Amino acid sequence: MGTITGSFTPTTHTTGGKDKARDDIIHMLQNISDNRQPTTVVFTDGSALGNPGPTGSAAVIYEQWGSTEPFAVRKPVASKSNNYEGELEGLHLAIETLSRRPSTANHVLILCDCKAAIESVTGTQQVTAYNSLVHSIRNKLRSLHLQGHTIQFTWCPGHMGIPGNEIADKEAKLAAAEAANIQTNASWTRQQATKHIETQAHMRWDRRTKLNTKSEHMQKIAMNMKKKGKALGKRRTQININRLVSGHTKLNAYQNWKNPETSPNCPNCDAPETTNHFLYHCARYERERHQMLQEIESTYETYGTPAENRHTDIVTLAGMREDLTDVINTQMYRTFSQYIESTRRFDVLN
Repeated sequence: MGTITGSFTPTTHTTGGKDKARDDIIHMLQNISDNRQPTTVVFTDGSALGNPGPTGSAAVIYEQWGSTEPFAVRKPVASKSNNYEGELEGLHLAIETLSRRPSTANHVLILCDCKAAIESVTGTQQVTAYNSLVHSIRNKLRSLHLQGHTIQFTWCPGHMGIPGNEIADKEAKLAAAEAANIQTNASWTRQQATKHIETQAHMRWDRRTKLNTKSEHMQKIAMNMKKKGKALGKRRTQININRLVSGHTKLNAYQNWKNPETSPNCPNCDAPETTNHFLYHCARYERERHQMLQEIESTYETYGTPAENRHTDIVTLAGMREDLTDVINTQMYRTFSQYIESTRRFDVLN
């Protein structure tokens, strides 16, 4: 795993291949959570549809890993460019976003799946390709360093099931699709065109991520969710289950991300109303929750599910487990539907 530590000094050794690098990344992130060290974690990516072709970039930012909700920013780069420029623009978008947003974490970990882009922005020599863009990134890195931030770059293998990287990849592809519709003016200089694209991206900076899940919840979804959700029962309940899985909920923690004037707390208790709070902790729904968990355990008993596989996370509740049979997944979905309907939490909100 190639890591640039200190302020942003490169270390080029990489051993063990992509599988080892993925395991190292997961271990590193787990250590950050276990040690409760305030750390901003950023995943970046770039994508070109055709290479050359419409190109986009994206960054997924966890302002404090393990304790704050993530948000994503993406940017269409050019109607015809390449993956490398997309990767550089992803780093630029991340660094510029961090520069504009106050952070309580002085340590920043940036994970990128392009070694060449990392080496370019952390080096000191003039580069041949995209020199202006690389120079801009380096200047912003120096500014962050002078503000007291320690920046660490780590190579993150792509398409290896690492949640933040997978989200950044999807967002970069969406940005590339948007770039296909960019109307360019032939009389513009490259700098003018880039400035125009950045201006459009900045107009969307306050748009919050579609995901309202904390790191642990997101990892469960990205690593375990293989099957499509069921389509049983009331349509409104189906919609609410899909929202709970994706994080697009009417719960107050997510609504606060969209509008800071909205209280993030549960209307029933003095705690942030996250998905986990609604499912597992809110005292108001203790009776309904107890009934749901009893029925889940009964289902596991009926079908002889091993103890180590008897989970109750959101993926299980939504009937999306790859390792469970369709019969069990269907029963889980129905039990979860009964819980949602019996709490009536979303009746008024929807």
